[in-house]
Amino acid sequence: MFVVKVPRVFVDDHESRGLMERGLASAVVKKTKAGYTLSLTPDEFRELLDDARYYVEGGCEMFGWEYRGLVASARATVKALEKGTK
Repeated sequence: MFVVKVPRVFVDDHESRGLMERGLASAVVKKTKAGYTLSLTPDEFRELLDDARYYVEGGCEMFGWEYRGLVASARATVKALEKGTK
């Protein structure tokens, strides 16, 4: 299991699209105003990281400027996940 602190915005979006296999509620260890501490399986960790990287690589140019908050949160999620593996 990977225990990581991540921002809420991107994780909430990820879960709302039905991409959290066992659901967000079962992965949350701690919830704060700004983020979550999640306990993720290796597959869940990879899925979240891949999805966040997709948003970062596409950026606002691909998704539109109205999604800049989501893209910024995805960027912060990538940093948090990569930091959590070191």
